[in-house]
Amino acid sequence: MPVGERPLRRPRVRQGERLAHPRGRQPPAPVPPRSEEHARSWLGSGFGYGRALDWRFVTGSPLTPGPATVWGRLGMPLVEGEEITPLERLAVFADSGNGVSLAVDFATHLFVNVDLTISLFRSPGTEWICMEAATVLGPAGRGLTRSTLYDENGEVGTATQTLFVAPRRP
Repeated sequence: MPVGERPLRRPRVRQGERLAHPRGRQPPAPVPPRSEEHARSWLGSGFGYGRALDWRFVTGSPLTPGPATVWGRLGMPLVEGEEITPLERLAVFADSGNGVSLAVDFATHLFVNVDLTISLFRSPGTEWICMEAATVLGPAGRGLTRSTLYDENGEVGTATQTLFVAPRRP
């Protein structure tokens, strides 16, 4: 279809074509057994998002600030009666990078992600998603979370979140 004098091309992802390329890193660890540690944190409290995922921490903890490696899977559909796609499953989980690698105490501070950028070099293919996440804080209420994303077959891409950070008001 021409636009003016130039032909218009629509980019699209080719399905099924395989290129010879490096596959990315393997997951840092297999999916660990279930632990109830998350139930005592913001993940298991009245916060619905935290309860909607099955969390499995490899390193780090939802109870203490610092980097974390965590596996997760969504325990329910996004829309009732609709099957969730692998990309939707990854996006829901990737949105928690700032929460699993918190840099300040959740009880005393807000650290809201004002954006989420997910960059993938391949589509996720398994139910479980792993994230290696770390958060850094800068001056004037700004922060950044960087996450490397994996499925059970290996690395799939990255996620970044720009953060607004502020003390909670009493």
